[in-house]
Amino acid sequence: MNIDILAEIIKHGLSVRQVPITIISICEIQHKKEGDEIIIRPVRERFKNPDTGVHSWVPVERPFCKRTTVPKHAGYWMCQIVNNTSSQVQWDFKRDNLAPTLPESVKLYLDKLTNPNGH
Repeated sequence: MNIDILAEIIKHGLSVRQVPITIISICEIQHKKEGDEIIIRPVRERFKNPDTGVHSWVPVERPFCKRTTVPKHAGYWMCQIVNNTSSQVQWDFKRDNLAPTLPESVKLYLDKLTNPNGH
Protein backbone atom coordinates (compact mmCIF):
# COMPACT_ATOMS: atom_id res chain seq x y z
CA MET A 1 0.00 0.00 0.00
CA ASN A 2 1.67 3.17 -1.21
CA ILE A 3 0.17 6.22 0.54
CA ASP A 4 0.96 9.92 0.71
CA ILE A 5 1.75 10.21 4.43
CA LEU A 6 1.43 13.99 4.73
CA ALA A 7 -1.90 13.97 2.87
CA GLU A 8 -3.27 11.26 5.19
CA ILE A 9 -2.08 13.11 8.30
CA ILE A 10 -3.83 16.29 7.13
CA LYS A 11 -6.95 14.46 5.90
CA HIS A 12 -7.55 12.72 9.23
CA GLY A 13 -6.27 15.56 11.46
CA LEU A 14 -3.61 13.37 13.06
CA SER A 15 -1.07 14.49 15.61
CA VAL A 16 2.27 12.68 15.47
CA ARG A 17 4.96 12.18 18.08
CA GLN A 18 8.39 10.60 18.02
CA VAL A 19 9.64 8.91 21.18
CA PRO A 20 12.85 10.68 22.33
CA ILE A 21 16.17 8.96 21.60
CA THR A 22 17.52 9.82 25.06
CA ILE A 23 16.17 11.55 28.15
CA ILE A 24 18.46 13.62 30.35
CA SER A 25 17.23 14.29 33.87
CA ILE A 26 18.76 16.54 36.50
CA CYS A 27 17.93 15.57 40.09
CA GLU A 28 18.95 16.34 43.64
CA ILE A 29 22.12 14.65 44.86
CA GLN A 30 20.24 12.54 47.45
CA HIS A 31 18.51 10.71 44.55
CA LYS A 32 21.83 9.59 43.00
CA LYS A 33 21.86 6.14 41.42
CA GLU A 34 24.72 4.07 40.09
CA GLY A 35 25.89 5.41 36.74
CA ASP A 36 24.71 8.99 37.37
CA GLU A 37 27.12 11.79 36.60
CA ILE A 38 27.73 14.45 39.28
CA ILE A 39 27.55 18.00 37.94
CA ILE A 40 27.88 21.39 39.63
CA ARG A 41 25.19 23.93 38.76
CA PRO A 42 24.67 27.52 39.84
CA VAL A 43 21.50 28.10 41.86
CA ARG A 44 20.10 30.94 43.92
CA GLU A 45 19.49 30.37 47.61
CA ARG A 46 17.67 32.59 50.01
CA PHE A 47 19.94 34.05 52.66
CA LYS A 48 19.01 36.08 55.75
CA ASN A 49 21.51 38.69 56.80
CA PRO A 50 21.87 38.19 60.59
CA ASP A 51 22.70 41.86 61.17
CA THR A 52 19.82 43.43 59.26
CA GLY A 53 17.32 40.56 59.17
CA VAL A 54 16.82 41.22 55.44
CA HIS A 55 16.44 38.27 53.08
CA SER A 56 18.21 38.23 49.74
CA TRP A 57 19.00 35.75 47.00
CA VAL A 58 22.62 34.62 46.86
CA PRO A 59 24.17 32.72 43.93
CA VAL A 60 25.82 29.46 45.03
CA GLU A 61 26.98 26.31 43.30
CA ARG A 62 25.48 22.95 44.30
CA PRO A 63 26.02 19.37 43.15
CA PHE A 64 23.28 17.61 41.17
CA CYS A 65 22.93 14.23 39.45
CA LYS A 66 22.70 14.04 35.69
CA ARG A 67 20.96 10.85 34.57
CA THR A 68 20.74 9.74 30.93
CA THR A 69 18.20 7.07 30.00
CA VAL A 70 17.15 5.51 26.71
CA PRO A 71 13.42 4.78 26.38
CA LYS A 72 12.39 1.26 25.37
CA HIS A 73 10.89 2.48 22.08
CA ALA A 74 13.44 5.24 21.37
CA GLY A 75 12.96 6.79 17.93
CA TYR A 76 9.59 5.12 17.29
CA TRP A 77 6.57 7.09 16.04
CA MET A 78 2.96 7.34 17.21
CA CYS A 79 -0.10 9.07 15.79
CA GLN A 80 -3.56 9.86 17.09
CA ILE A 81 -6.37 12.36 16.72
CA VAL A 82 -6.05 15.11 19.33
CA ASN A 83 -9.08 17.28 20.01
CA ASN A 84 -7.23 20.11 21.77
CA THR A 85 -3.86 21.83 21.72
CA SER A 86 -3.01 21.18 25.36
CA SER A 87 0.56 20.14 26.11
CA GLN A 88 -0.93 17.58 28.50
CA VAL A 89 -2.08 15.23 25.72
CA GLN A 90 -1.63 11.62 26.84
CA TRP A 91 0.15 9.19 24.53
CA ASP A 92 -0.14 5.43 24.95
CA PHE A 93 2.27 2.95 23.32
CA LYS A 94 -0.45 0.30 22.99
CA ARG A 95 -3.28 2.49 21.75
CA ASP A 96 -1.61 5.19 19.64
CA ASN A 97 -0.19 3.25 16.68
CA LEU A 98 3.42 2.78 17.83
CA ALA A 99 5.70 1.87 14.90
CA PRO A 100 9.39 2.19 13.97
CA THR A 101 8.65 4.72 11.19
CA LEU A 102 6.09 7.47 10.63
CA PRO A 103 4.61 5.81 7.50
CA GLU A 104 4.10 2.57 9.44
CA SER A 105 2.41 4.43 12.29
CA VAL A 106 0.00 6.18 9.91
CA LYS A 107 -0.68 2.87 8.16
CA LEU A 108 -1.57 1.30 11.53
CA TYR A 109 -4.05 4.13 12.12
CA LEU A 110 -5.59 3.69 8.67
CA ASP A 111 -5.82 -0.08 9.18
CA LYS A 112 -7.77 0.50 12.40
CA LEU A 113 -10.16 2.78 10.51
CA THR A 114 -10.87 0.23 7.79
CA ASN A 115 -10.90 -2.76 10.13
CA PRO A 116 -11.84 -1.62 13.66
CA ASN A 117 -12.18 -5.16 15.06
CA GLY A 118 -8.69 -6.17 13.91
CA HIS A 119 -9.91 -9.23 11.99
